[in-house]
Amino acid sequence: MARITGTHIYGMLRCPHAVALDLHEDRSKRRPITEIEEFVRKRGRDWEDEFVAELDGYVEPEYERGEWGVAAAQTEAFLREGVAGVSQGVLVGENRLGIPDLLRREPGECEFGDFHYVVGDIKSSGRPRSDQLLQVAFYSGM
Repeated sequence: MARITGTHIYGMLRCPHAVALDLHEDRSKRRPITEIEEFVRKRGRDWEDEFVAELDGYVEPEYERGEWGVAAAQTEAFLREGVAGVSQGVLVGENRLGIPDLLRREPGECEFGDFHYVVGDIKSSGRPRSDQLLQVAFYSGM
């Protein structure tokens, strides 16, 4: 069975059919991404890169796409180390995969010590939408 991802949660309100294809069918049945959709995606990635570049002390795991176990282990090591934050950290559950944009260190006890991490997601929209909030809630529950 495929893992449920934050992208699935984000996309569920927009196009449940695409999520169903990802989880239960051949992904090749999906329609190709349009030029405008790719433009919007690139704009979002560029915005995220600019935002993260301004953050001090944030680290990012290095791994090959699909090596989720390796990436999750790196992410956990960063968190245990107590870094200021992690960009694109990887969280893996039994049937879930999450790659939140940010994990920010905050005071408060957890298994790592006298600090814990709060999920953040970088979006270019002016205010939060329900699909974005569901995605952050999904990551926070991992």
